[in-house]
Amino acid sequence: MNKKTIIFLILSSLLFVACTQSKQHDTDELTNLEQRVETYIVERIIPKYHHSIEFHEKKEFNLNQLIADHKTPEIFSDIPSAFEENEAAFADLQELSNNTNIAYSMIYIFGYKDIETDPWYSSWMLMLLDENEEIVGHVRYNP
Repeated sequence: MNKKTIIFLILSSLLFVACTQSKQHDTDELTNLEQRVETYIVERIIPKYHHSIEFHEKKEFNLNQLIADHKTPEIFSDIPSAFEENEAAFADLQELSNNTNIAYSMIYIFGYKDIETDPWYSSWMLMLLDENEEIVGHVRYNP
């Protein structure tokens, strides 16, 4: 593994531990929307092990504000591929917003892994909801 991969894994693991200690979610404590978001992502990623880290509050969808806040990676700013991945992710978001009625957005952070002894991989999703809080899509991005 190269140096950047090792740094990425270490940062992801540390971030995961910090987030789980600061705000743990038990499945019984999740709201209906949070349960649906978790199920939606698990059904698409199909990890063997999954852990919800944090659900941010639901906000009115504002494409320009989301781009300003999240398009440029800050945590992973030393990883060139993070910029390329975010460029593609936010291009997808713009296209989706042109073709879909998006009323709300919500950030969901979770950890996943396929082998129990592996380190946790953290992932950030921008969840997109309609006016009835039904999930109409998602975009994975690098914070």
